[in-house]
Amino acid sequence: MKRGIVSFLVLVNLILPLKAYSQSELVPIEHPVYEFLKKMQVEQVIPGYSSSNLPISRSRVSGYLKEIGREGKLSNSDKAFLKEYATEFSFDLEKTGSRNVTIFGETKGNIFSERNYRYLYGYSDTNASFWINSILRTEFSANQGDSLLNKSAGISDIGLRVRGDLYHRLGYSLDVMTGKRISGTSGSSEFLMKTNNTLKSDRNFISDGSYYANYRGYVRYQSENEFFSITAGHDKLSKGTGYLSKLFLSESAPAFSFIKLDLNYKKISYSFFYGSIKGDSVNVELQSKNIAGHR
Repeated sequence: MKRGIVSFLVLVNLILPLKAYSQSELVPIEHPVYEFLKKMQVEQVIPGYSSSNLPISRSRVSGYLKEIGREGKLSNSDKAFLKEYATEFSFDLEKTGSRNVTIFGETKGNIFSERNYRYLYGYSDTNASFWINSILRTEFSANQGDSLLNKSAGISDIGLRVRGDLYHRLGYSLDVMTGKRISGTSGSSEFLMKTNNTLKSDRNFISDGSYYANYRGYVRYQSENEFFSITAGHDKLSKGTGYLSKLFLSESAPAFSFIKLDLNYKKISYSFFYGSIKGDSVNVELQSKNIAGHR
């Protein structure tokens, strides 16, 4: 079955003509650009945007940024946000990697310039792109009173994020991360698992209470103009409407394994996914449970 799918995708890429499309990778649902797009939708700058089915591709995000850029009455703060995201998505907007600079690799430049976006390593040509960046993060949290009592803890993690695109149709991404509780007592681990859904679903942290390791990744194929796309992987999805949290599947839910189908034609959009989840946002432990939905 897998061999047949791979053969089909290779055949499609050979038969169909190639054009200069934007990147087919997805933008992670935690990315702050979604808050900016939602604000622009509410202000009727991009009325066609919807946050009910996330994540969306870099090609769609860059399309919305272009539409926002044509708006002549943006506030100064919105202009600043637009400039920041236009730098990050410059490869998709300008069809060139001239503003992407790498610490290692051939694409050199001023890594401190606000005009450039930095990567550890990167490569791009007319048919493929490949980017590597680091993940460095430290987080401290504390609580006083209620059922969690007086607890505080700190975690720190390190990892790598790899993403790329082949023939502007096959996108892929992989985040690999490991971390450790750097402050707090053993009782703080229970506190962290009640307040951090990622740690609550991590088997290493559940058993050890100190170390954790997790990954997220997917492979995605999209046809021309994203009429058809299929994604398979282990990542976070967001489904439904709402501001602080989504009604069906929120951003705070842990990553899970899934396969997802999307169809888009003009104003008609259909999405279906099927997966297996572990853990629950209301503190109910689930060893394994299937989940499916469509919109």
